[in-house]
This record gives sequence, C-alpha cells and structure tokens, in this order.
Amino acid sequence: MKLKEYLEKINHHINQNPKILDLEVVYSTDEEGNGYRKVVYESCIIHFENLNTHYLQASDNNENPAICIN
Repeated sequence: MKLKEYLEKINHHINQNPKILDLEVVYSTDEEGNGYRKVVYESCIIHFENLNTHYLQASDNNENPAICIN
C-alpha cells in the first residue's frame, strides 16, 4: 500500500466521524489479527534491501525507502 492510499483511507474515516481523532492507534501483530498493540512511535522513513519480499531487512543505503508506522 502506498502512503497516499493509506492517508486517503484515514481521511475518509475522519470525514465520516471526526471524533475518531481522539482514539488510540493500534496495530495488528500479524496478518490474521491474532493480537493487537498500541502504536507508540512516530512514523519515519526507513530503507530496505528489498521491498518485494515478505520479510523485510533494513538497509543503510538510500534505496527502497518506505514509511515505517511503528
């Protein structure tokens, strides 16, 4: 998912119900929703070896940037 798509979805939810701006932000610990935790860190830009794999490995080079949300 691209940041633009993510932001559009978040803005849609806010437009439907502005009160959600006061909700806690959580994330799923896996793809199946077997657990949830609070988001505790600000988003940041991080670089990866290869964004086309299921398991991502961070990199020190400036290739393959992505937004990390937690």
